[in-house]
Amino acid sequence: MNELLTIVQDVVNQLKSIGPEVLTVLSVIGVGYVIRSLPFIDNRFIPTICILFGPVAHILIGDPGSTSFKSRNPEVVLGMFGLLYGVIGWVMHHHVLWHVERWIGEKRSRKVEDKPEKTEDIASL
Repeated sequence: MNELLTIVQDVVNQLKSIGPEVLTVLSVIGVGYVIRSLPFIDNRFIPTICILFGPVAHILIGDPGSTSFKSRNPEVVLGMFGLLYGVIGWVMHHHVLWHVERWIGEKRSRKVEDKPEKTEDIASL
């Protein structure tokens, strides 16, 4: 049990070390993939949902102390940066990860084509 807690604590520390900005972008990309797997949400709404999720995520995981002490509402500043990170996450998915997904899909389809088909019937066994 102690080993499991140590592993969880190490993972949490590693996530904290990458910073809230990168964590926000990664969470936007992750939410996009989760939403895409839901059949009742149309794919055309995914960019909007992801971009609007960015501010929410960054307000929750961002550090209000990182904003200027002169700002009255640090949550608004975090939300604006979160909106920017939401756009960055969607653009990264659209221009980078989409090509990687397509390349992986082509590799998988080649493997399926390379497999020989079985011509035996179950009745002949």
